Amino acid sequence: MRIRELQEIRYQDGLSELRMAGLDSFERYTCVYISIGDPERFLSAIKNALRSADGKPFALDALD
Repeated sequence: MRIRELQEIRYQDGLSELRMAGLDSFERYTCVYISIGDPERFLSAIKNALRSADGKPFALDALD
């Protein structure tokens, strides 16, 4: 399954699940759920990926 136009990414903390939603190649809305085995390690990897070029982390409210 492919999502051609990503519209939403949501992490559901209680379920340790990542939800990605958007339009597929036929313009149909579709959702993909990814189960996260180690939530702390996963969130740490996202925080590291969202650092600025000088190594400073972004504030979460700056990403909205």
